[in-house]
Amino acid sequence: MFKDSDWFVHESYFYTPGSSSVASQAVGSGFTGNARVVQNMISPGGGIYSINIYSAYTWNASAAITDLTMSIEARSVSSLQAFGFAIEQGGKYWLGGYQLTTPSYAAYTLSLTAADFVPPFGIDPASQPVAPDFSGAGAPIRFGFYTGNSSTGTPYSTIASYSDFTVSFVPAPSAAGALALAALGARRRRR
Repeated sequence: MFKDSDWFVHESYFYTPGSSSVASQAVGSGFTGNARVVQNMISPGGGIYSINIYSAYTWNASAAITDLTMSIEARSVSSLQAFGFAIEQGGKYWLGGYQLTTPSYAAYTLSLTAADFVPPFGIDPASQPVAPDFSGAGAPIRFGFYTGNSSTGTPYSTIASYSDFTVSFVPAPSAAGALALAALGARRRRR
């Protein structure tokens, strides 16, 4: 789970340019198993969305998705990161949900429809559709999560860990699709 080769990062900038992000696998530091550690470096007056997409699995629409549920465990390592879920479709990106990391791992789960996703702030609205296409005729979709930070004038850096990322669909994907997504990480319940 969370092998670097299974993920890619797309950076989306706003305000003053110059912010950057790096993400990598942290073996054994997840809520269960490995984690993906994201560091955002924010330039003075700048902002960034670090959009982490799981590239090892693509949903090739064979039936409409009425909604999907995404879950992740998240914690801050240094300073806070805003985060939520992300979709990539046809080279375009959409973000859904908004949370802030906490010092220890906490579970975040959202059920989302296509209308719950919006383009990243700063993207020209004329450059892409308002929402992803969840119809059976839509382009293939990849899933992930985003982190975000901005600055009003002071540079800073944040680090957070993300673990146990899962996605489920309504209607459910084929058994092969379900197994591929299950490979992202089995969630264990706290007792």
